[in-house]
Parts: sequence; structure tokens; C-alpha cells
Amino acid sequence: MTAELNIFQCSDSAVCTSPKRWPVWSLLMLLFLLAFYSHSSLAQGRSPEIGTYQKVIISGSSLQVGWDKTTVLIFPFEIMSVDRGSKALMAQKDAVAHNVLKLKAGQRHFPGTNLHVMTADGAIFYFEVSYHDTPAETSINIQEGDRVSFQRLAKGFPKSHEIEAVAEALKSERPFMRKKHKHLGLKLMLRSIYAQDGLMYFRMQLKNRSNIPFDPILDISRVQDKKLAKRTSVREIEKTPVKVFHEKDADGLKGPMELVLVYPEFTIADDKYLHIGFAESMGDRNIALKIKGKQLLKARKPANVQLNIH
Repeated sequence: MTAELNIFQCSDSAVCTSPKRWPVWSLLMLLFLLAFYSHSSLAQGRSPEIGTYQKVIISGSSLQVGWDKTTVLIFPFEIMSVDRGSKALMAQKDAVAHNVLKLKAGQRHFPGTNLHVMTADGAIFYFEVSYHDTPAETSINIQEGDRVSFQRLAKGFPKSHEIEAVAEALKSERPFMRKKHKHLGLKLMLRSIYAQDGLMYFRMQLKNRSNIPFDPILDISRVQDKKLAKRTSVREIEKTPVKVFHEKDADGLKGPMELVLVYPEFTIADDKYLHIGFAESMGDRNIALKIKGKQLLKARKPANVQLNIH
């Protein structure tokens, strides 16, 4: 059925009598306005391509978390990275719904802290977080239009599949670092650090010299102050990777395992270090490395990787 649009002039009794004759210029102006608003609506409703990472900084939001209540944040896009200002704030990305973040207090009445969440559309959400026994809101749905203030950054990030391609290509790069630690039959080694397109790739290797398989999970990833004295308080800032890739050899969980941890570019001061550690998924073994700030500055650009990021 074809619908026709007529503009009628109706009487007070709401009975339409005859078409109203409008001047030609009025009709042309009406058509122009309709076309303009249609285009604007489509432009506003169009979702950006996931992974393009034209960053937007969104600030001004405050959250409350409790000890025995979970605060749930629902974002409009997949969560790529979470950075907590304090380990007293517990954060977990939902295993099924990748745009859902669950928050809980790791200790009662902790001092106020902050939270940064990076989503796949390139937005970085900033929150001020405080403790409350009974949080005012425990389920917060953050919509596309909720952005209060923002700042565009010129640098773009690669898409998810491009990050994976870089991690795969790093296998052909010659390692240039040998930072290592041995513990309980395990050996963890930092082999290289690469920097490209706003990201840092930490290439690591984990060897299991025991006869018991070791299935690793990332347990520690934080920037920590060096402890200068027994009574000196140590500040820790969680540093969550954007991606973690690992590849087992033919012996599965017994032989060497190649790992690549991907972070947004960062540096740390001389009195701090990056602490990366892995725990056993079905046991109590663990192993970690402490990486100094001067080692981060040795990061190289991959020789065999060329990506065009716009």
C-alpha cells in the first residue's frame, strides 16, 4: 500500500474539508527541514565501529560501593580496560556480558578513590568512588547520551583484530630482554617490550620445569611504590591490560608458554615498578616479575608490523 501525505485544513469540529494550498517556497522549506533533521537523527543514532578508539574522556560521575552489595555498571559498548585507583575497590568484568562491570568494596570504609573504564568505542569513563554501607544506586545503565563532558584526543588505537595481529607478528621478532624470576619449578621471563599506535606489548615466556601442569591466570598487574622503610606506606595502582594472549606449546601446560600483555602506553617513575604476576588456576603456585621504569623506556617499535590506524 502506498501512503500519500496531504496537508488538510480542518474545521473546529475536526472534520477535514479540503486541502490547504501552501506557497511553493513554504513546501520547499518544509522538505529541507525534514531532510536536515532526518540526517541529524541518523548521525546521532549511528554506532561507531568498535575498536576505532577515537578517545573521549568522560568525567564528573560519582559512585558508591558497599561491603555486602554489588554495584553494577552497564556500558553502551564492550569494556576493554579497567584501572582502579586502589586495591580496596574490587572490579570484575562479566564473563558473558562484556559491557557489564561489577564493583564491590574489598575493605570496609576505605578512603575515596577513582576508577577509569575504557570501552570499545574509544571512551574513557572516569568515576569518583566512595564507600557506603547502603549504596544509593546498585544498578547504573550508562547510555550513549549520558556523556557530560569530553575531550577529543588525536591519537587512535588499533582495532581488536589488529592488536591480535601485532601480538602474533611479535613471534618473529628477536627478543632483546632477559628479565626473569624462578619460583617453585616455574620461570617467568620478560623477553621484549614494544610500543606502537598508543599501545605497549609485553612479550613474556613462562616455563614449567615440574611434572605438574601449570594453567596460569593473570593475578597481579599493578604499579607499586618501592618500599623505602618498614613504616612507609606503599601506594598501589591497578594496571589492567587491554588484552592478554597466550600460546601453549606441544606439551600443553607443561612446556614453555608464550604470553603477550597489551597495555595503553604509560611510564612510571624511578621510585615505582610494574608488578606482573600469574597464579595457578587449580593450585597455590604463583610467580611474578617486577619491572622498573627504565626498562619500559627500552620499548622498541616492531620491525615486522605495519598498521594504518586512522
